[in-house]
Amino acid sequence: MTIQEFKIIFDCYSKRLVYYAGQLIGNRYNEDIVEDVFVNLWLNPPKEINLKAYLYIAVRKRCYDLWKHEKQKVKYAASPEANCFQHLL
Repeated sequence: MTIQEFKIIFDCYSKRLVYYAGQLIGNRYNEDIVEDVFVNLWLNPPKEINLKAYLYIAVRKRCYDLWKHEKQKVKYAASPEANCFQHLL
């Protein structure tokens, strides 16, 4: 993939993907997720695929991964183990 091709893809899909991510997880991390997806696309371009589907699935997966991570943080913060270490902070 050339820089010119990447720029066209980015210009075509980035705003839509940011909006899509925002619908899934809110606006806190949506731009970061889309940026990560495009970095991954640049570093590891897939071979002959439906690009639109690839991008939307990648954003959805990253949003889900973030949601799981945030859920674990909340669960840990409410656990007795987390309270044991509060005095160290």
